[in-house]
Amino acid sequence: MTDAEPDSTLELLRQLQSGDPPKVVVAARELASRQEMSAAPLLLELLRTTNDVTVRNAAALALGDLKHPPAFDVLVDLLKDERTHSSRGTLLYAIGAFDCSSILSTLVNFVIDGNFEVSRQAFSLIGGIETEVNERTWDACTSRVRNTLVVAADERRPLLREVLALFEQEEE
Repeated sequence: MTDAEPDSTLELLRQLQSGDPPKVVVAARELASRQEMSAAPLLLELLRTTNDVTVRNAAALALGDLKHPPAFDVLVDLLKDERTHSSRGTLLYAIGAFDCSSILSTLVNFVIDGNFEVSRQAFSLIGGIETEVNERTWDACTSRVRNTLVVAADERRPLLREVLALFEQEEE
């Protein structure tokens, strides 16, 4: 830690509340690296309320590193929020710390409709799902990918084929 960086948890928590984006980002990273769970409520509030993309991303990543369960629902809500349309990649990365089986349909939508980073991150999350998924949801997602593959742009087809292969592999 350098002289310019805070060393006490209390000072880091103050910086998290400072409203100064560079200080907030540094504090979020440091608190997460220390696994400082006392920062989770403040990070969660930042995640819910900030309009600053760098602050939101730092809070999301810190909460993912802390594996703070209440962050999952907030991250899901943010993924669906129009405010985050052009900045969802980091949110998807952060949500990877949690079991994403309950949002499989959302992840499939991101593979189909997301930009390059978002579609790949969503694909990665789908591949990492290890828990059971409701059969109806699974079938609906498989069908959606199959139907989209027929009409998809050429550049999107390889990824859709990979997603379909994941679904078909699990059906065996």
